[in-house]
Amino acid sequence: MTGYFYFARDISEHFIIIALNNVILMTGLTYQIGHSLNLGTEILSLSVRIMYVTVGWHYSKQVFGCMMVYGHFTKYRFNSLQKLILKVSLFSVAFFNFFNLSVSRSVAESTNYFFNIPITEIGFSSLFVSFFQMLTLLMFLLTIYFVFYKNYQETKKLPSLNIIVPYLAFHVWWIPPIRQHEFYFLIVPFFHSLQYLPFAYRLEVKRGEKNEMDHLLLSLKIIILLIAGIMAFEILPTFLDRSLDSYANFNTWYFMISFAVFINIHHFFIDSAIWKFDDPHVREKLLT
Repeated sequence: MTGYFYFARDISEHFIIIALNNVILMTGLTYQIGHSLNLGTEILSLSVRIMYVTVGWHYSKQVFGCMMVYGHFTKYRFNSLQKLILKVSLFSVAFFNFFNLSVSRSVAESTNYFFNIPITEIGFSSLFVSFFQMLTLLMFLLTIYFVFYKNYQETKKLPSLNIIVPYLAFHVWWIPPIRQHEFYFLIVPFFHSLQYLPFAYRLEVKRGEKNEMDHLLLSLKIIILLIAGIMAFEILPTFLDRSLDSYANFNTWYFMISFAVFINIHHFFIDSAIWKFDDPHVREKLLT
């Protein structure tokens, strides 16, 4: 709301902003508050960056959760060390992606965009990218050896495709040098939703549905959720952008970007509260 109503405001000369920027310079970062085209663009840009952080963390945890649950049902066990290796491996991909979007670049290099909003560069050293690039490769190799190979040595059992696919897909679609733009922005969220559905469905069917009316209510709930999703991601923001003429006023689809960012960040906090393996209710519904 602040970005919308004060979109064209220039805050770069405010004494508080100047003081904060001096502190940021002391850290060695190149980012300066208020140096975007305007306040609205800067708020959208920083919000998108927050979304990248939360989504990267959330996707990493979901891939790990999928591997643990499918491992449980196929009796493919992971010990404590193997779980730690998997977590570090997945988080290294997320951090590699984040720092790759946050390093200082020359003017000649292309700017990252979300829709047509330029993503503010934070100005981290390229050493961060190199470190997490090497860590991602190292942890991938350690996962192959200490998790899958060691398990095969001990049990002569290979992991199921349900275990392997989430892990490999996350690497292929999120690692900067090999990812495809269309997959990264569009297809990954789609498959993330599909990956989520069996877990949500399992919690629903465990609530004791016994007759046709219960299944009808569950079907209606799914239909309502689909309609709500279409409204939130497409119909409502498009209506607001067109009726308020945001592209003509701000040169961007303000509500389309705002809704997408808000829903993704909100989704991170909701899922962080719901999916807890140490919650007896979740464990009972998912693992039995």
